Amino acid sequence: KKSFWSILETHSEHILTPILAAIGAGKVNRESVRLYVLTKSKAQGTFVKRIRIDEDGDFIDNWPEGYFNETYL
Repeated sequence: KKSFWSILETHSEHILTPILAAIGAGKVNRESVRLYVLTKSKAQGTFVKRIRIDEDGDFIDNWPEGYFNETYL
């Protein structure tokens, strides 16, 4: 079985949506996908938040305000 690691930085819903759809269709194991959001604030500096994905390809955790407003929030 082949496996690989990839780090993808994007602001595009068009890249993330097919990955979520593949998880929901059972083509991709949700445990093989890690999604992180970096947020910057004056008080805390830059911090990383993991956004978990369920077996249907939906987000378990809420996105920070301003991300993917049309589809997911």
